[in-house]
Amino acid sequence: MRKIKFITDSTSDLTTDIYKKYDIDVLPLIVILDGTEYRDGVDIKTAELYKKIEEKNVMPKTAAIAPKDFLIAFNQWLEKDYDIIYIGIGSKLSATYSNAILAMEDIPEAKERIRLIDSGNLSTGISLTLLHGIDYAAAGHTLDEVAKEMERVVPLVRAQFVVEEMTYLYKGGRCSGLTYLMGKLVRARPFLQVIDGKIENTAAPKGKMIKGLNHQLDVFIEDYQTGIYLDRVFVTHSQTPESAQYYIEKIKEVAPEANIILTEAGCVISSHCGAGTIGILYIRKQA
Repeated sequence: MRKIKFITDSTSDLTTDIYKKYDIDVLPLIVILDGTEYRDGVDIKTAELYKKIEEKNVMPKTAAIAPKDFLIAFNQWLEKDYDIIYIGIGSKLSATYSNAILAMEDIPEAKERIRLIDSGNLSTGISLTLLHGIDYAAAGHTLDEVAKEMERVVPLVRAQFVVEEMTYLYKGGRCSGLTYLMGKLVRARPFLQVIDGKIENTAAPKGKMIKGLNHQLDVFIEDYQTGIYLDRVFVTHSQTPESAQYYIEKIKEVAPEANIILTEAGCVISSHCGAGTIGILYIRKQA
């Protein structure tokens, strides 16, 4: 039985140490700012992105991984006699997944040796399924068994974020002008959840950011009481370490046995949500 090489993309938002620990290949999406293209996490980091946005007064755009880049990555590991599992940003959120499918069409042995998992997710919502799959493979399961187990987990992942302010959502086309104006007036803090592969605004606590933080914490507590896997609970944020520390302390109070992992959102995710965004992400035991 061949070894399995796990490949993801830069939107999975893990730390460099975690990628190295599990020997995960990371393919970067593209951030376009004032006509210049940057590879997410390679040519530009999140803090630098926000600095450039402020200096140039322009909003970033993002682009999917090209089929040719998938083809290069896949062939590299096939030639080394690995089977491959790729999981990255969900198919309803980016053309990246469909480009991976296109790349497979040029690989004769793809059907036997490559599995693509549609995460239906973003950020560390991807990583929860990815790391679960790596653990399952380490237990000696076959390529198809691992892929099937990862697909089972996909709908159980809870990915959610509180957004501090709505400018990035509005300029990125994720809320209407009227919603944006009304939200600014009442200082709404959009609470976004990934549902069936799409980002849905399920609440908008009004007032200080702490109200948004506590709303998300209440959702976590409710899920914790219903049942979640505690081996990995991610706190993922975009340039808001104070909110992250608040969540770490509160989660420890509620679920002291949880393994809390702190990560920072990369440039692609940050391009669409803005500084101050923070999420709590985990796998539920039932949907």
